[in-house]
Amino acid sequence: MHKSILIAALLVGACGGDDGGSDSSGVTTTKQIKDLSAAEQMQECEWGVAYSGGAGHQTMCPDNVTVTVDSVASCVQDMMTYATNACMATIAELEACTRALAADPCSFGGDACGPVFACLQ
Repeated sequence: MHKSILIAALLVGACGGDDGGSDSSGVTTTKQIKDLSAAEQMQECEWGVAYSGGAGHQTMCPDNVTVTVDSVASCVQDMMTYATNACMATIAELEACTRALAADPCSFGGDACGPVFACLQ
């Protein structure tokens, strides 16, 4: 059975790292996710999607699980969840998670994504 998992673009990536773009969005890394302005949310999401291989990029993982990079629009909507949940994770933690997922999407970011995923509970 083929399953597809869609994860926010800022939280998922393509195998093998980025597409040659910057290693950071340029948003202040000490800023908490909950405190991002609309423009910073867009900047972070555009970077995350590009770093992760682009919207719609898919990675096939074991057990027929497919990890798909979401669109920038979906990412921005997900950013609102972080704000609603008063997420204390920083941009540095979010970008570390994005880079970990870009390196190995099937790992779901491992420990690097702990602080970010905690905001979704």
